[in-house]
Amino acid sequence: MSERIIDVHLHPLLTLITEKELLSELRRAEVDLGVLLALDVDPKDPDRPEIRSMILQRCLDLYVWDAPRVIEEMKGLLHMVKTENELVATLVKRYPQNLVGFGSINLSKSHEYVEEKIREIERLGLRGIKLIPTLQFFNPVKVRKKLKKVFEYCQRNGKIIVCHTGCDPLVWEYPEFSEDANPRHLKSLIQDFEGVPVVLAHMGCYSARSPGIWLDEALKLGRNHENV
Repeated sequence: MSERIIDVHLHPLLTLITEKELLSELRRAEVDLGVLLALDVDPKDPDRPEIRSMILQRCLDLYVWDAPRVIEEMKGLLHMVKTENELVATLVKRYPQNLVGFGSINLSKSHEYVEEKIREIERLGLRGIKLIPTLQFFNPVKVRKKLKKVFEYCQRNGKIIVCHTGCDPLVWEYPEFSEDANPRHLKSLIQDFEGVPVVLAHMGCYSARSPGIWLDEALKLGRNHENV
């Protein structure tokens, strides 16, 4: 039996690429199966008082004085990358031999919102959950109760968690803005839910300013926990 090539990190940003182009690129790269990741991000989040306050404080800490421009750039990126769970499920339904879908949940939202998204992911038959602390404005430690709900759901239903680790574009290239995506923040729940596979997307390395920024933290989790 020949080995299959699986790309576990694909963002179907249909404002940048059509679904036919996406399938064509998969074939050109000889990828047998692509995992599409939803991104439950909200361009309105930077206007929420608690998030806006956090952004302003981090800008001050970095001596970035034009905070309004930073916030508008954030909103533009969030608008561009927002990918609904429904869209991912639709693409998977059209190309079931080529694609697998993961949903996404914004953990900066309310407990009720998180529970609603879990039900949505189950209804759509998605195979895992994508989390991105940077663009979703959460720290895994500070939202532990909501994140625990996600882990419990994945443990009960055999789902996989993919969590972004490392920096991100724009102001998130500053480590101070992306510290929430340091893999070390996931340690507690990873060790409490050893039956839940966790993919540390980018291995903590994603950074234009400091490539490999949190690689050591990611490797430590991988060495100590078989589910990573």
